[in-house]
Amino acid sequence: MDLDRRAFLQGSAGAGAFALASATLWRVEPAMAQAGSGHELATLTIVELSQLLANRKITSRQLVEQALVAIKDPQGEGSRTFLSVHESEALAAADQVDAQRRDGAKLPALAGIPISVKDLFDEAGVTTLAGSTVLVDTPAATRNSTVVERLKKAGAVIIGRTNLVEFAYSSLGLNPHYGTPKNAFDRATGRIPGGSSSGAAISVTDGMAAGAIGSDTGGSIPTRAARRRGAAVVHTRLGGADRENCGRLRAARSRPCR
Repeated sequence: MDLDRRAFLQGSAGAGAFALASATLWRVEPAMAQAGSGHELATLTIVELSQLLANRKITSRQLVEQALVAIKDPQGEGSRTFLSVHESEALAAADQVDAQRRDGAKLPALAGIPISVKDLFDEAGVTTLAGSTVLVDTPAATRNSTVVERLKKAGAVIIGRTNLVEFAYSSLGLNPHYGTPKNAFDRATGRIPGGSSSGAAISVTDGMAAGAIGSDTGGSIPTRAARRRGAAVVHTRLGGADRENCGRLRAARSRPCR
């Protein structure tokens, strides 16, 4: 599997996505489900999902539908994990990828994979809240951040925008405005998830996304991965993505914006 992961990362980098775009959290634990079980997104690695999609053993629409079911689960953490969900856009993007595969197109490794994006990165037509209420009336972004643009070019399906510490300014994961997603290890107690990329981590642990884009200033992403068995982190290299359209307070300090 190590060679498969290496090939996946190389392929993703070639498409201008993970390795060059951002600090990324994704699942690398062994598979616990088979294709067709209906729980692939929550149990298979991102590499395995990519392989299933390429071999047409599952569709991107099926993965997106699984993500939406998890997000909407009234007993789950979806309402505290996502600040907005791109349901119709994600389903349309998934259908487009599926159609391209049916036509025999050779697509990038990330094509059709549901990915969540921390609400610190601009998406054209969407207001970036950065976990705050003071930016609610801010005009929508006019263009995509580098991270989002590269994901879209790679064919990834952006499932929605995840919660975070207000302005990404803490490592606890708390958000008094939109709620705090509970740590996957101890939901009964309601332990904190860590931050600032709290929603990014929980979106992956709870099968709401196969991978998540976060940001890292003082250890946010590695800390989230350390609290989730089987999760791994891919950091951008210095200079891998520019600072433009990435947050307002953290743009000069967070790793994916450098």
